[in-house]
Amino acid sequence: LTCLNLSETQISDVGIECLATALQSNSTLAVLIFGTNPITEVGAQHIATALQCNSTLTTLDLNSSEITKVGMQHIATA
Repeated sequence: LTCLNLSETQISDVGIECLATALQSNSTLAVLIFGTNPITEVGAQHIATALQCNSTLTTLDLNSSEITKVGMQHIATA
């Protein structure tokens, strides 16, 4: 699996936390799409933590999420 599209699935910060845990050890996923989901700054922090351990993800789509500027900064610095 190299691309996972979870757009418009109503995945929340709790779901993001579970996926982020799996993403930390994933070595094949290159594209992850979370567009139009109720992900907040809390979810962004989980994503940022996962990105610190993952070097294969090249595309992350968070279009139309509820992530604040601060949350995006967490992701950008990861």
